[in-house]
Amino acid sequence: MRRLFSLFFLSLWACGGSSDRDSSGPRPTRLDAQIVDLGLPTPDGGLSNPECPGGECRAADDSFACCCPAATTCQRWLNGCDCFPDSVPDSGVELPDAGFDDQGVAVDVGFPDSGVRADSGVRADSGVPPSIGQCNDGLDNDADGLTDLDDLGCTSREDTSEGGVASGTIENEWTVFEPAPGSRMVYVSQSIGSDANDGLSPQALGGGRGPKATLAAGRGLLRAGGSDWLRLRRGDTWNENLRPDAVSGLSQTEPTIYAPYGTGPEPRVNREATLSAANLRNVAILGIDFGANGINATRGSNILVEGCRFGGGSGAIYFQGPFNLSMSNISVRNNVINSTTDNATYFVSVTNALLEGNIIYRPSTVNANNHAMYITRTGNSGFVTRKNLIFMGKPGGMGIMQRPGGTSEYNVIADVGGTGIPMGECNDDGGPAFGPCHPAVSVTIRNNLIAGIRNNGSPGLGIFLKAPYVAGGTVQDNLVSDSSQGDFQLTNTVATANNRRRSAPYTGFPPGTPLLAAYHLSLGGSGNAETFFLDAMNAHHFHDANPAYQATAVIAFAEAVVP
Repeated sequence: MRRLFSLFFLSLWACGGSSDRDSSGPRPTRLDAQIVDLGLPTPDGGLSNPECPGGECRAADDSFACCCPAATTCQRWLNGCDCFPDSVPDSGVELPDAGFDDQGVAVDVGFPDSGVRADSGVRADSGVPPSIGQCNDGLDNDADGLTDLDDLGCTSREDTSEGGVASGTIENEWTVFEPAPGSRMVYVSQSIGSDANDGLSPQALGGGRGPKATLAAGRGLLRAGGSDWLRLRRGDTWNENLRPDAVSGLSQTEPTIYAPYGTGPEPRVNREATLSAANLRNVAILGIDFGANGINATRGSNILVEGCRFGGGSGAIYFQGPFNLSMSNISVRNNVINSTTDNATYFVSVTNALLEGNIIYRPSTVNANNHAMYITRTGNSGFVTRKNLIFMGKPGGMGIMQRPGGTSEYNVIADVGGTGIPMGECNDDGGPAFGPCHPAVSVTIRNNLIAGIRNNGSPGLGIFLKAPYVAGGTVQDNLVSDSSQGDFQLTNTVATANNRRRSAPYTGFPPGTPLLAAYHLSLGGSGNAETFFLDAMNAHHFHDANPAYQATAVIAFAEAVVP
């Protein structure tokens, strides 16, 4: 559903709390409620308690209660409550309205010559909890056996419909899936399950009814060529391989799905997920925390990795097929990668790939010259990198090393030690089967923000094209901010327009305030670019993401305040 909103209110957006929120990562853009057991009958709110001057209220389902400080008001809804500021100071910055559509790149937000398109299902939410609707009412509104966020037709608690959107469609920045008529729901829980159970119920009901305990036992119920789902209980942890290559799905819109159920933090799998089975196809891996492990794929087509979390390991998401066997139709969307020792993502021999909406923080901490996204020239083609938030935080390495060309748009790349977006280089070519480095590639690079390039004694760049390996394309409406260097080293084979380098001051903010720091201030943050990325990771969870911490919101803000 399309929604129009004022970006000014985006900076005031305060997302409501919920009993399924991970308490280790509170959202910095709202006043956190003190979750307490009041021991009182369910009230409508406003109870008298000197320790809660802002009032007390319970979730309507009685799941938990909130105790609010002064200058806030306690507000509740079906399965949550929170403390919202009574007033928010005006930043003085007037930002234009933006239109956000359901697909992602077709609606102009109205800034002259910017060409910024944005979609992220941004909600016109100015601090009021969501009204009770189909995705937070505890009912199975579309009669598919699933309720609220356990129904993958719901993209957030604020989503107004559990159904009505075709499976495989992008809605509000998430991929919607609905069970097919013959889909089997298999449930696993390390905490309440048993491999003696049938695996067909999310709760332990007794008499052999309930979730399996191990991933292996649950996986054993999935049928090859079907459209079955393996649901992992939120808050549980497994020390075994997910093995999502064990069963291929029916089609790209009816895949084999691995996804969470229940409430609490994302389910944790403390082993690498491997995809290596021959002829693997039609698999979706959704909303799983892999910790310091990653996904390592050497086979597969029609593979989706969305809303997962990674951090602390060597690499997070690697698709590296054999030189003579390309993988195809790979989508890596809306994942959080919090620090890796090597390239955060890496691609070899992939045809048609979308890398969209990911947050990558401090990639390749051990090797200063490695990258956040490393897309080699070897066997790769048809790549789109879009709406990613990347904080490099080191003296070298590239943000998006996209050697085979393609499209790169609406990305925010910060604290760059090397180059923000280089294309066309070819020193990793796979040999006679792929080159050498021919044919030359076409590029589309537009509406990207490179925020801060380090001066390391060698010229860092915003965008770099390697001649003679770029045949044509366009480079336009890109911005390098807050850097004494960071120009655009392009070729005469591409059309260029409105590529700029700007530094503070920015409209409405004190002199010397860098652009990302200004944006962080507009959200009520401390005004620090790195802290903005830390907050962004805390604010981004599977089907629960604050749109103020998405690349399109940052770029729209930049277009409004950059003179």
